[in-house]
Amino acid sequence: MFTFRLRGLIYMIMLATLMIPSQVTMIPTYFIWKEFGALNSYYPLIVPSFLGGAFGIFLMHQFIKSLPKELYESATIDGCSPPGIFFRIYLPLCRPALAALGVFTFMGAWNNTLGPLIYLQDKELYTLPLGLLYLKSENVNQALLMAGAVITTLPVVIVYLIAQKQFVQGIASTGMKG
Repeated sequence: MFTFRLRGLIYMIMLATLMIPSQVTMIPTYFIWKEFGALNSYYPLIVPSFLGGAFGIFLMHQFIKSLPKELYESATIDGCSPPGIFFRIYLPLCRPALAALGVFTFMGAWNNTLGPLIYLQDKELYTLPLGLLYLKSENVNQALLMAGAVITTLPVVIVYLIAQKQFVQGIASTGMKG
């Protein structure tokens, strides 16, 4: 399939980054965002989510690796270029994995409480989960806390419901032979 020199080494180094605790990279990452002038904004919270990370690469690599190599071979015989094979064959087949990755990434970014504490100084910019944490630490009004919890979980449920169609299609197409 898509092979190049040092592919295995690069993949192993990328997988090794999964073993590095995020706490180790907090201070250097803070200074990088400070140099960009992005502190006290949502950029340090949003941009890393779009870059994917090692887990996203691992998930997509394993999914694409599970696809039959005959798809690649037959497309090559039919005269399709490697970018064409990726965009016309692999990308549509990757919809369930991309949906799962999207849900996981959204949940991780949405429920992040440490990132906003590090990068946001203005309380007006605090995220909903962080606000819920502050609600819990003050004089606890149980009704307000539960209403906040429901509001905080609604976006995650909505994203899951949107992606659910892709999950069902992926499960249905997994059992098909042909």
